[in-house]
Amino acid sequence: MGDQNIDMDLSAGGGNVFVSYSRRNLDFANQIVALLEDEGYDPRIDREDIEVTEKWLSRLSELISSSDTVVFVLTDEYLASKNCEWEIKEAIGKGKRLIPILPKPITTETDPADLASLNNNHYFNLNEG
Repeated sequence: MGDQNIDMDLSAGGGNVFVSYSRRNLDFANQIVALLEDEGYDPRIDREDIEVTEKWLSRLSELISSSDTVVFVLTDEYLASKNCEWEIKEAIGKGKRLIPILPKPITTETDPADLASLNNNHYFNLNEG
């Protein structure tokens, strides 16, 4: 992400942001968390905010409930993950503000109906692929 000026327009929501991602995109998710922290937000992510012995599904639901916004790293891997699908449905069911972030082009034909109406934030150069 480098020196790129990234505006996720979180001003309409609050400071608590849940970051939803596929484990295969952890590096990019870490960059999003660092960016949010630098901007003064309180990002929540399952790698830090769930203890080893906790019931993870219940804890994920709590993290989503206590967040104002859910930023999700939308990739082919994300779309293939049942856990990620659950997180989005949970966020939608709780009426959370959703912000999709695309770190690379999506090649999957599937575009969930729940996400089709959202404007995506692209963080890659379309000309470079």
